[in-house]
Amino acid sequence: MENDGRISNDRFSFTIGRLKESRNRLRRLSEENRFRDVDEIWEAYCDVEEAIAIANFVLGAFDSVGKIRKLTVTLKDDPTSMLEADLRKKFSSIEMNLVAAQERFSKGMGDEGTELARRARDDLKIMLIGHARSERNNLRKSKTTKKN
Repeated sequence: MENDGRISNDRFSFTIGRLKESRNRLRRLSEENRFRDVDEIWEAYCDVEEAIAIANFVLGAFDSVGKIRKLTVTLKDDPTSMLEADLRKKFSSIEMNLVAAQERFSKGMGDEGTELARRARDDLKIMLIGHARSERNNLRKSKTTKKN
């Protein structure tokens, strides 16, 4: 570590790579107007999750691993039913957090970079959980309809 508490940015190269992959995936979804592709949202989430795990390893921050971050999720968070304007706004917010995280990691500011990556991950996770809940809700509705 350097005297100002920063870690050499080359130690975060794998972390930065995973964040870039997630950002590129989200950008591609935006450009192709495929905001509702849940499989690709899942892949973007996994990229960010891997980046956070790698950063925690570099930082030796395993005491924070496993701590629960409370998320509020509703059926409205399902990307397949979200209004397109809201979905675009969500993707933009995630991408901004990924860019900021990459910048912090490239400057060796691991703790700040990790927190920004966690914000992006949480937004992706909320969409995935919202989609899963919506799917379960639709399944229940279809079973109820068949019984009647």
